Amino acid sequence: MRENAHLAPPTSCVATSTPRVPRLVFGVGETSPAAPPDSNAVPFRVQDYTACAAQLEVTARQLTELLVTLDRTIGSTNLTQLTERVSPVVQQAEAGGKEIVDYAFWKGIIFVAFVLVAALVYRTLVTRLTASNSKSGPV
Repeated sequence: MRENAHLAPPTSCVATSTPRVPRLVFGVGETSPAAPPDSNAVPFRVQDYTACAAQLEVTARQLTELLVTLDRTIGSTNLTQLTERVSPVVQQAEAGGKEIVDYAFWKGIIFVAFVLVAALVYRTLVTRLTASNSKSGPV
């Protein structure tokens, strides 16, 4: 993205001139005949609009080039080539993911079995120790 940052047109001229365009070009828009014109207002400069038009033309050309490039990339022949290249990688990733899930599942089963066996051993030991203590009686 950063390498293409110089391709974007400056929008300052478009943003500042846009509200005045309909009134200046078509003679429509908000005008207040009762208010006298501001003597400190920036005068209408044709050079500003010429520069904006040139920038818009460059932007339009760049957008056209982008659309042509995207059309070539996503075209039917290139799309089938892209599918042929990506398909083995996707299948390999799916197989790897399945192996990881299977591995984690079996490790989880082993962990649960270990905890159950440990609990059973603990319960058996506690039962035997309490039984032997109750037989010997208090000393």
